[in-house]
Amino acid sequence: MAIARLWRNNEFQSASVRLIAWGVLVALLGLGKMEGYFPFTWEQYFYLFGLHFVWFAGIFLHVILRPEHNHLRTYLGAMADTSVPPFASTSMVR
Repeated sequence: MAIARLWRNNEFQSASVRLIAWGVLVALLGLGKMEGYFPFTWEQYFYLFGLHFVWFAGIFLHVILRPEHNHLRTYLGAMADTSVPPFASTSMVR
């Protein structure tokens, strides 16, 4: 019952999508870097994705531990959603 309740929670769905998108971006940008397509350093790559993994996993775990709606969590999620695109777009400039 608790799992079914979590799946109906919009914040849980958002947190799940964030982690999936994180994994896709890790793979795509990592492959692009290995092929020499992106000019960012590996240090920047690991810093960005390490920081965001901790951020996204924290939001995900907080939703599981406290599934009731939380405004702060909503704002932190929105900040997280808008923090990767600037890096991704600037990393594509050669």
